[in-house]
Amino acid sequence: MLDPLDVQRESITDRVFDEIRQAIVERRLQPGQRLSEAKLATMLGVSKTPVRETLIRLEHVGLVESAAGNGLRVVQPSIKIVQDAYEVRRGLESLAAGLAAERASQEVREKISVAADEGLACTLASDEPGRRGADRILHTLIASGSGNAKLATDIENYYVLTHALRQRDVPEMSESAQCGEQHQRVAAAISDGDAPAAQQAMAEHLDTLRERVLAMLEGAEPATAVR
Repeated sequence: MLDPLDVQRESITDRVFDEIRQAIVERRLQPGQRLSEAKLATMLGVSKTPVRETLIRLEHVGLVESAAGNGLRVVQPSIKIVQDAYEVRRGLESLAAGLAAERASQEVREKISVAADEGLACTLASDEPGRRGADRILHTLIASGSGNAKLATDIENYYVLTHALRQRDVPEMSESAQCGEQHQRVAAAISDGDAPAAQQAMAEHLDTLRERVLAMLEGAEPATAVR
């Protein structure tokens, strides 16, 4: 189910987090499955400490939840969870976009614009890995460009949650050129230093994403997506 990790490559806790998160996305760890620190540590070839730290973070992010009785389990597909997560992301990231328009350095503004252009180009070329990479860079740059480290951390957690649930529960959903064009509008407003426009453009972008993901989930079988 899970492969032993090369503990020398980078922070072992980060590696464990990435592996368990990806196992959830790929349903190697099934929705509703109970999670054992000892079993996961054995499968990954690590001690229980990084696994414990990872499960705490995943619970904070929202990809695992308390199980009946005790312990943790993988979160079930849920329209409500997805809706709530995107609503929080909308509030956090629209605030960050406005702050980035006011505070980001010229270098960061230029990198945001490049990421927006690359993302749209990858979408039009049906380059999904490239599109995902550009999307990640753009949202991370805007979060860090806000100059608020706490805000950036919260944005990271909700980005991880929404993307993981989207990949797991609506894998057939492709990206649209509309989202790429919305990224460009966000980037242009930040470049111009127009905080209200940046906030509005980011809010519209995340509203679009939320509506598309929820529409896909609404069409799922009742046993697959619960309210």
